[in-house]
Amino acid sequence: MERSFAETLNLRLRTKRITLGDVYMIPLHEYDDTHMKKQTVIFKQKKINIAKFIKTFYSITVNGSDPGEEMIYKYDEFALVLVDFNQPNPKVYYTTEDLKADGFLPEDFDDKYFNSLSPLGFSKRLIAKHLEKHPYVK
Repeated sequence: MERSFAETLNLRLRTKRITLGDVYMIPLHEYDDTHMKKQTVIFKQKKINIAKFIKTFYSITVNGSDPGEEMIYKYDEFALVLVDFNQPNPKVYYTTEDLKADGFLPEDFDDKYFNSLSPLGFSKRLIAKHLEKHPYVK
C-alpha cells in the first residue's frame, strides 16, 4: 500500500493533470509459508479478509473520495484482480455477487466497493477519466 500512495503522490507533484491507473492482484488465500520454504507453492485453506483490502483500495481511488477531498495521492481508476488459486483452474472474480456466492464476502457487503474496482472495463474507465481531464480538441 505504501508504494501505491507514494507513486501517485510523486507523479502528481510533477505532473498535475496526469491520469493514473493501477492493476493489483491479490490471491484470495495466503501462501503456506511452511511449503514455501521447501520451494513448493501451496495456498492455505483459510480465506483472507478480502473486504478489508477492497475497502482500502477503494479509498485510494477518486471514486472513493468525498467531495472536496484532496486527490493528490489517489488513482483515477484501479483494477483489483482477485484470484482463487485453491482450485484446479484458478478463478478470477469480476463481481461482488460472485465473491459473495463463494463465501469471500458477507452478504451485506456494499456492491459499490468492488464493482467499481473490477478489472472488467478498467481500460475504458481509465480512458474516460483521461478524456475528462484532456478533452480531444480538433
